[in-house]
Amino acid sequence: MFFFDGAHLLFKDASKAFLEAIAQTVRLIRSKGVGVFFVTQSPTDVPGDVLAQLGSRVLGIGEAVVTVMNERGAPSPVAWTMLRAPESRMSPADQQVMDAAVSASALNVKYAEALDRDSAHEMLARKLEAPQKIPYPKRSAPVPQEQGSVVHDILTSPVAKDLARTAVREILRGAFGTARRR
Repeated sequence: MFFFDGAHLLFKDASKAFLEAIAQTVRLIRSKGVGVFFVTQSPTDVPGDVLAQLGSRVLGIGEAVVTVMNERGAPSPVAWTMLRAPESRMSPADQQVMDAAVSASALNVKYAEALDRDSAHEMLARKLEAPQKIPYPKRSAPVPQEQGSVVHDILTSPVAKDLARTAVREILRGAFGTARRR
């Protein structure tokens, strides 16, 4: 579907050739099963040749001439139709009407009673006021290494110490963005 809102602007001061082209385009588009709507305040804003190609026109309040596409994509015969007006209001509801609608609602059982729960701000403020008890993990005693064991010899060797220093340096360079470019 194509909707052209403000159709009066489209047809205002239009040439005859332009109007003929629009009528032909609308005819071709509709023959392919595509709806075309020119939205305007007054049907007189749309030229008669173009209106003749359209499937529905709004007449008076609640009246319309309507056609739809059938299963093969061909337009059905035009039918005059009365449209039902919406049952909504454009003004605030009276308090009595609102109270009656709320009390009749199935959600009234769950949501009728107002609750004043703590906000996140209030919860965090209480946590900040409470004395902080931070449990520190107990350290286990280091396992003594025997002098002369293979593990002790490896960990205390100059090669292991140099490897550890290099690893720490490269990790810090990578973390702070100062790593060597290759």
